[in-house]
Order: sequence, then structure tokens, then C-alpha cells
Amino acid sequence: MVEFITPWEVVNGMWSARERGHGCVSRYLRQVRVPRPTAYRWAKELRWLVEFGAGELRRLRAECARLRAEGCTAADWAPVFATREDLERCACDGGSGVNRAARDAGLDIQGDLFHGLRDGEAWLGRFAGTCEKRLAAEDGARAALEAAEGPPADALTRRVERAVAEADRAVAEWDRLSDLFAQARRAFDLVTREGRPNTPAAAQAAFRAALAEMERTAEGLALAAKLKPLRAARFYAHLGVLAERLGGLGLEQVGPDREARLGRLVAETVAWRRRDKDPVSVLRAASTGSRRDVAELAVIEAVDRAVRSSSAVECVNSRIRLVQVARKRLGEDFVYLLAIYHNMHPFGRGSVRAGKTPAELAGIKLPTSDWIELLDLVVAEVPAANGSEAAPPAPSIAVARAKTAA
Repeated sequence: MVEFITPWEVVNGMWSARERGHGCVSRYLRQVRVPRPTAYRWAKELRWLVEFGAGELRRLRAECARLRAEGCTAADWAPVFATREDLERCACDGGSGVNRAARDAGLDIQGDLFHGLRDGEAWLGRFAGTCEKRLAAEDGARAALEAAEGPPADALTRRVERAVAEADRAVAEWDRLSDLFAQARRAFDLVTREGRPNTPAAAQAAFRAALAEMERTAEGLALAAKLKPLRAARFYAHLGVLAERLGGLGLEQVGPDREARLGRLVAETVAWRRRDKDPVSVLRAASTGSRRDVAELAVIEAVDRAVRSSSAVECVNSRIRLVQVARKRLGEDFVYLLAIYHNMHPFGRGSVRAGKTPAELAGIKLPTSDWIELLDLVVAEVPAANGSEAAPPAPSIAVARAKTAA
């Protein structure tokens, strides 16, 4: 056992343990007897030391101590936040700014279904661990019974019977709850198991029925509590979009059994759109104008519009957070530049997106595929501030790249 270890050794050991896989950091910290909060505090301090240097770090700590000593209140900070732009405000208020803007624009706010279901999946994972412990206890009781000399004692027999009963009950309950969780997840599908297009009312009824069936046992009550927030109407907005978009299709366009044909079209379109992301404009240009093509285009547009998405703010933060750590401050102009870079930067992986940019997937045609060259072209076309003279010539791409690299 290590008797003394420096913070630098602990941090290095943490990074090495993290490369070995999940859970290795915790095992390493238990081995060296360093509490997790202490280890992460050391990692943060060493990162600051490397980033700022000893002198600058001492100055920043002194400044923080001065601000704490002055006792700044919310009223002191209010003018600071009042000067922020809407983009920065909505990025730090849990998404309420984005949601309000979308509601004002008349858009349906789709609930974050992935994170809503994730809590239930995590609970099922923990319950699976409980089942494994019950099965291990059953194996231990059977081993003890087999190892006993002479006729088995009543206590050992009762222990085996109790262990078998507890393991069987736990496994049966896990199987039941897993099936009900899958049933609750299917309630949000675009097409029902019967092959009909799903609707918000039918989905809510199916989801509530799954929850009611879960709540028959104590374990089911715990799982249902994790899923109850998904009863809100916003989690069914994608189904409302689908029903609204497909409601105008006439019966003659999809055959005599309208609902069954629509269901098949939607299911086929969802499977196809996972592999092919061609813009609707390209597909419309290739259409022959037949009734089937018109119906398929309507279904494709409805499916594209009804795609479930994650939190808008989380998607933004996943792109901005790393840059913000390096720059410390992000102005609105820099956020726009970051958006241009992201939209013109090809994806590195994915069966559909690899090698394509977000702009290409959205069907946007640009004069160049280089984002800095595009900025040169835009700057060259911007008129002067007084409106009478042309804008000064844009700097060369080589100069722009050198500044960006610096």
C-alpha cells in the first residue's frame, strides 16, 4: 500500500486508470486511499497551474478572495447579466430562452425523450444487479447444502428454498418490468405495432397503460416514478406533427386501406431515412408527379419534421463548451463564426454523415467548401458602411489561416 503520494502522481494515475476502462479510476483512488473529491480538486488545481502559470494563478486567486470579501449580491451582478445577448442568456438558463422563442414562433417543443427514458434504463440496470446477487446467493446456498456432511439440516434446506424463491421472484419481476419498459418506449414510435400511424392520444393511452401495469408491485412503482415525467404532452409533439402533415392525404392517393398503407409508408420511410439523408428538394426534383410519388414525398416531409431531438441547449453546448474553456469568453460574433465552421466541416464518422457537411445534408449549395474562403467571398461583397464605396479588399486566405492558427 502506498504510504505517501503527491498530487501530481495521483492525477497521472487517474488519467492512466481512465484509459483502462470504466470504473478503473474509482478502484485506483481506493487503492491509494485518496478521496474522489480531493483527487479531482488536485486535478483542477494542476490544470489551472499549467494553463495560467504560478504568478497569474496567484493573482486570480487573490482577485477571487477580494470579490468574496466584498460580498457581492445578486443586485451587483444584475447589470452584468443585463448586458448579455439573448443567445448567451438562453445558453445558461436551462433552455427556457430557446423554448420560449420556439413557442412564440408557434413551434411544438419536443420533449427530450432520450434523457426521459435514460433514468428508467438506469433503474433497470441496477435491478439487474440485484437479480445477479439473488442468483449468486442461490448458488451459495446450494453449494453449502452439497458440502454438508450427512443428511442435510433443516436450516440449510430452508435457506436453499428461500434463496430459490427470492431469485425466481426477482428474475420474474425483472422480465416483467423489462417488457413493460419496452412497451412504454414503443408508445412514442411513429407507427404502432398494428401498423397504423401513431397519434398523441393513442401514444399517451399506451404509455399510461404500461405505467399502470408497472405499479402493481413495489419495484414497478420505483420504475414508474422514473418515467412519470414522460406523461407531459410535449413528449408527444412529434406524433402531432406527423398526424397534422399526413391528415391531408386523400384516400385515393394511398389505396383503399388508408391507415394500413400510411403505416407501411411511414415505417419504410423511417428505415430508409436512417440510411439516406438526401434533401426533400432533391427528391421532389426527381419525382415523376405520380400519386405514389406525391404520397411518398408527403410522408418523407412529415417524417423529417417529426424527428425527435435532444435538448437544443445541450446540442449547442456540446459544440461551444470546449471552445469556451480555451477562450474563457465568447462573443456573439465568434459564435456565428463557430456556426459557419461547424456547418462547413465534414463529419468524421457515421454511415450516412461521414464525409458530408451539415450544409450539404441540409441541401444548402455554397460557392465553396472552405469556410475561410467563404468568409473572403462574403466580405468582398459587403458594401461600405456609408453605402457609396465598396468594401476594402478581403485579406488573403493564407493571411486568414495564419491568424486563425495563431
